[in-house]
Amino acid sequence: MAARRALATLSAMPSDVRHPTSSAAWTRLAMAADALARDASSLVALLAKAGPDAPAPTEQRLVASARAADAATVVIELLAPLPDLAQHARAALRFRSALLSWHGAVLESSPYELRFQAALMQHAAPLLTSALHLATLAHEERSRQQE
Repeated sequence: MAARRALATLSAMPSDVRHPTSSAAWTRLAMAADALARDASSLVALLAKAGPDAPAPTEQRLVASARAADAATVVIELLAPLPDLAQHARAALRFRSALLSWHGAVLESSPYELRFQAALMQHAAPLLTSALHLATLAHEERSRQQE
């Protein structure tokens, strides 16, 4: 039901603002959500595997976090014209905010780095759920429109 309202919102937008076709918009959202789930889960796995006593190399952590931040930004931008999916955009915003805070702590070698990492991990679970839900929703909508 939310997907139909989101599709109606997308379809009602002027053609210069929205994507060329609704199917293309859902395809782009599905790809972005898949990328976000993949990049965020890779970052979480890297952080969880390393542990606080023996963290992964700083460069590796920063590259993984930059990829996840970019993926979150794309999803947030694609969800902007879809108010019915705002809860997913908020999950991505919270994750990106925690990610940027942690990223800054890593760069500064802050003594609070582990606290920021804990906050990041707490925001990762809802984000992964949202990203997987968005990907499934977008794939279903794209398939429904192609019928």
